[in-house]
Parts: sequence; structure tokens; C-alpha cells
Amino acid sequence: MTFVPNALNGEAIDISLEKSEKLYNIARLNEIIKKSPERIPSFCPYNSLCGGCTFSHLSYANSLKYKKEIISDLLKQNNLSFSSLEIIPSSPVLGYRNKVSLKVEEGEFGYYEEQSHRFIPIKNCYLLSPSIESLLKDFSMFHFQNGELIIQMNSKGDMLLNIKTQDKISILEEQKGNIRYRYSFHSFFQVNAYFSEKIKEDVMNCVNYKDKVYDLYCGVGFFSLLLTLKVKIVIGIEKNKEAILMALENVQLNYIENEDVNINKLENILREKYHLKITDMWHLNLKNID
Repeated sequence: MTFVPNALNGEAIDISLEKSEKLYNIARLNEIIKKSPERIPSFCPYNSLCGGCTFSHLSYANSLKYKKEIISDLLKQNNLSFSSLEIIPSSPVLGYRNKVSLKVEEGEFGYYEEQSHRFIPIKNCYLLSPSIESLLKDFSMFHFQNGELIIQMNSKGDMLLNIKTQDKISILEEQKGNIRYRYSFHSFFQVNAYFSEKIKEDVMNCVNYKDKVYDLYCGVGFFSLLLTLKVKIVIGIEKNKEAILMALENVQLNYIENEDVNINKLENILREKYHLKITDMWHLNLKNID
């Protein structure tokens, strides 16, 4: 017995044997020489590649008929039979799936080709519920390039998301005025958007070009970067090393011209100048060259 995915009974086809087992073979469909009258254009553009929609080249009524024949044959092969075998149709036919496991490669999501690990990127999947489809339209918000994304939804529309990846993820980007910021789960960024705008205005009104400003617990440089637009020297001090490294990345992201941009452990500076010791504090030194 040889199984040929996407082929229909009565068709003349050209195939290539891909897998041979003791009781069955699996072959690839290369060409349809003579089509079955039951074959219709598939609703899915990935039908010939993706291993998901096995019967999308049939009308729904005919796909149910084929499934019934497959189950009946399997039962007979195992000496089982039923006096009545009924296939209950689904409603709706499309958009019913409330769970999906997607492969992710190079920032695109998709499935593996049937019987292989060849990645097939897709833009949408007609079997998924509209809510999951809507979520995938904003796939870039997940901020990872390679791995697996599993989505499960209940009848109320609540979703569970599981991201499996080795990537360093969770980097977000924000634009505040002319300054762009990147930050992560592990680095502090202003959590109240309304008050951050108000505080920004107040801070900028309190300084002038000649000032030397210390931005204590500067995070990813929210105030430090803004202050370089108005004051001569800004020194940001932060305990979280990832935050201060991201602050430096934000300096480079905004092409801020500086005479000196460096990261030093504050403990070393205080020990050298004042014989003080503070563990695990970092500092970012920005000097305006205007």
C-alpha cells in the first residue's frame, strides 16, 4: 500500500517514493497527469507545501466522504466493523482552530512541509480562529527570530502564549519626541506614559547648558539622552548592568555626538577619588561637544 498526500482516487499521477516501511510506502506527488472530477482549486495557497490542510483540494462534502472511506478501510484492516459509521460535519468549516503551534525562522512564522523539516513561511492560516489570525498580523511584536510559538484560546477569547526560543528576546522600542529608546523586561523604563511626558518637561526647564547633571538610577537613559540636548555634561548612574548597556545602545541608536561615551563601574571611580566603596553600580558619562 502506498500513500500519496494530495492525490485523489482515480487520478493518473507521477510520484517519487520517499519512505518505505514494512506495511506501507509514502510517496511525493510530482505531477497530476489526469485530474479527478472531484478536485477543486484549494482555498489555501500553501496547500501543495504545508502539511496542514490535507483535503483542501476537495469540497467539504467530498472531504467528509474521503475521511469516512479511510476510517472504514482502517477498521477492516484490523478486523473491526460498525453497522453505521457517521461523520459529523463541523460548523464553521474554516476558522475553527483554537490552538496552533508555529515554527519561527528568521522572524517569519510557518509550518514544516509534510514529512520533512523544511520550513514553509506563511502569512495566514485559514483554519485558525479570527482572533488568533488577528494576533498573528502583529507578529513582529513578539520580538524573536527563531523558535516556536504556541497559542491556545478558550471559548471566551482568552489566550495562552508559549514562546520557545534561544534568542535574546523582549526588546521593545519607544519614540519620545526626537529620541528613540530600546528597553527590555530586565531594564527600567518609565511606566506611566502621561507623567513621563510631564516630568520630562519639568526636568528640561530646570537645567541650562552650563550645568553638569547627575541622572541617578538612569535606567536605559530616558532623561540622560534628553538632557544631552540641553546641558554640557550628563552622568547617568545605574545599578542594573543590562540597563546601562542598553543606555549605551540608545546613545548609539540616536547618533548622539559625544566627546566621551563610556561605561565604568562606579565602585572603581568612588574608590579612586573618595576611597568609598559601593558594590555593583555603573555609570554612563556623556559630554556634549557643542
